Amino acid sequence: MEQEFELRYYLMVARKWWWILVVGVVSTVLVAWFFARSEKPTYLATAKVLVQKASSNPGINDVAASQQLAAYYTDLIKTRPIQTRVIQELGLPYDEDSLEGKITVISQRALILIQVKDGSSVEAALLANAVARAAMDDIRERQLLELARFQASLDQFGINRDSNILASQASALSLLTMAEEAVPPIGPSNANKSRNLILAAILGAVGSGLIIFSLERLDTRVKSPEELKALTKLEVLGSILRFSSEESESRIVAMNGHRQSAPAQSFKFLRTNLQFAALNKEGFRCLLVTSSGPGEGKTTTAANLAATLAGEGKSVILVDADLRRPSIHRFFGLDRRIGLTNVILGDVTIDKALAETLIPGLRVLLSGPLPPDPTVVLQSQRFIEIADQLRERADYVIIDSPPVLAVADALVLVPRVDGVLFVVDPEATRRETLKQASEALRQGNPGYMAVVLNKVSSKARGGYYYYYYYYYEYGSTNGDRGSNRKVHSLLRMLKAPFAQPSKSRRRRSSARRSADRADHKEPVSQAAGSAKTE
Repeated sequence: MEQEFELRYYLMVARKWWWILVVGVVSTVLVAWFFARSEKPTYLATAKVLVQKASSNPGINDVAASQQLAAYYTDLIKTRPIQTRVIQELGLPYDEDSLEGKITVISQRALILIQVKDGSSVEAALLANAVARAAMDDIRERQLLELARFQASLDQFGINRDSNILASQASALSLLTMAEEAVPPIGPSNANKSRNLILAAILGAVGSGLIIFSLERLDTRVKSPEELKALTKLEVLGSILRFSSEESESRIVAMNGHRQSAPAQSFKFLRTNLQFAALNKEGFRCLLVTSSGPGEGKTTTAANLAATLAGEGKSVILVDADLRRPSIHRFFGLDRRIGLTNVILGDVTIDKALAETLIPGLRVLLSGPLPPDPTVVLQSQRFIEIADQLRERADYVIIDSPPVLAVADALVLVPRVDGVLFVVDPEATRRETLKQASEALRQGNPGYMAVVLNKVSSKARGGYYYYYYYYYEYGSTNGDRGSNRKVHSLLRMLKAPFAQPSKSRRRRSSARRSADRADHKEPVSQAAGSAKTE
């Protein structure tokens, strides 16, 4: 399973940054092609010189000595006297430094390979052979000069020229012979443009991969549910898909005629997981919904979760405990002037402050007038009493609070609830922020705490999209075609990163949305009228 996730993650990364890979490969190939086109052809000719130690009885020691001499002569061949000799012999129009740049000498056992690169095939072979002959002549002259000096030293000291001594001295000399003359090469040595272009493409792909790796490392956002779970040490209870433009007109999916949409199905999935999480917990009825920072959709999640629970026939109270920037009233088109703070001050009772909504079973306790210090208000004994009374009046109490890292209000509320739902926007929240917020919430010792991913896009990174692509398809199938459509859904899931929805499918989706709006036209109009009345 872990390997499967890693593969999917790499596919998502490739899908996200494919343009960097394409630009890197194409640019390097174009640069290599430009240089290959502008580069002049060069020809490589090689002359081989055999080095042998002069000996009447050659043996293993002589072979090793020949190899050592070949290595020694390799450095000698590129000296200035030999290069000057070649220039004078051939009448070359350039100096020793220019000639040295064309010559490469390699020792290969008892062979010396003299390689010359030149723009002319014939000139390259001519230079290689000339350097080889000049090297042999120069080395031979050096040896004869040493032998003459030795004989002169014998005469100087009055020593007779013994034939054995002269033979011994001659045996120390080496013989250089032309093992293979250089011939004009047929083609240029730099003519393999295809190989160069392939190497450039590989280099471009590797460079682009390093850039993509650096960008991914610099991106501190959470890239997968597994990474989120490892970072916060919390269970990922569910993911909420991002609302479409039509669904976002009314942020309560139970009221906007899109009960079968992907976000609506994901809220049902969250509700089911929440109920499973509460099986082994007594009194699991009051939940706090918060986030690390503003704009992550905690209020939308709280309102839709409450509406989804009420749609199952449960009695639900939604409390707006964000006494700094309340927004629950906007979701239902209600007036927030009567609410939680009025009850805390004793101006009204809880029953009078609870506002009915168009969703059966769902009531809301709005914020009321905003106090100067909300933290003190939420810490009061009166709020604890109100929370206990709300538990008695409903199956579930959902409390919307300010973000954790913005103010201390949410941390004050943690000990007063049975569980915490931590809403995370994976496209906006940073790893360090998540870690700080989860640790702060854990210090409040909540009875239960889990993460809810919000605003998950169909093009999200990591493993977010694959599951919900299949989940949405499965939830939209009819019972008589369920088994066949499951197979098709799995096939579409595998093709998802590489294919766009077909026109026919988009037309069917548009027709289905139109039908949904027609089916729910009357309730929506009633909701609008009720909002105006309020």
